[in-house]
Amino acid sequence: MNEEIIGIEDERELNVTIETKVRTALFFVVWLNQIFAFVGLPTLNLDFESTYAVVSAIVTFGVSAWAWWKNNSFTNPALLGDEVMRAARHAKED
Repeated sequence: MNEEIIGIEDERELNVTIETKVRTALFFVVWLNQIFAFVGLPTLNLDFESTYAVVSAIVTFGVSAWAWWKNNSFTNPALLGDEVMRAARHAKED
């Protein structure tokens, strides 16, 4: 199997990165906050409503673009693919 090629002994060595978890959590927080704003439920409390709307839209767009752009690997095959990609990059550098 491909695990031998990149030196992975056990699939338990493949872990979702903390960055992926943080991006995913922020993605859900900003969209939940945006949905609350759309339906009139309480949102993050800022003093000026217009400032809040602008900041909320900018943050929502930024986090959405960041979460969409980055490679968010959750499954073992995807994590294995990331390791193969890293090994290929490392081999190319040598």
